[in-house]
Amino acid sequence: MKTEPPKGKSLAVIGACLQVAPILYFLISVVVLSQSGGNELGNLLRFGIITMAMSLSGAIMLFTSLVFMKYRALWFYRFMAIFSIYLVFKMSLFFTPLGIITALYLLSKRSEFTTDRTDSPLQTGVST
Repeated sequence: MKTEPPKGKSLAVIGACLQVAPILYFLISVVVLSQSGGNELGNLLRFGIITMAMSLSGAIMLFTSLVFMKYRALWFYRFMAIFSIYLVFKMSLFFTPLGIITALYLLSKRSEFTTDRTDSPLQTGVST
């Protein structure tokens, strides 16, 4: 019997991976600027815009998986808790409230993430 992955897992994994883009951008820009002496600033700004777009699309995937697809895995709960703390300290009028709302949502749905659903037909892919 073939089991299907839980709904929203692929979006959650891809979205989490795309959140690494700004970190990679920072590391790459430090290396490039130290080697080029500032000559590659235009290319780095273009690359920065691309990584911000990747990060934004990853965040949209994460929130879609969390709210609309109702993906409930323990690793995802922990990742979103850390991500919401990151959003709170991002110092912006949009991201700070979004981080607070995400943290409150996670706290209100904590039992859905921590319950054991191994016998659930939705998790095993069995139709009733």
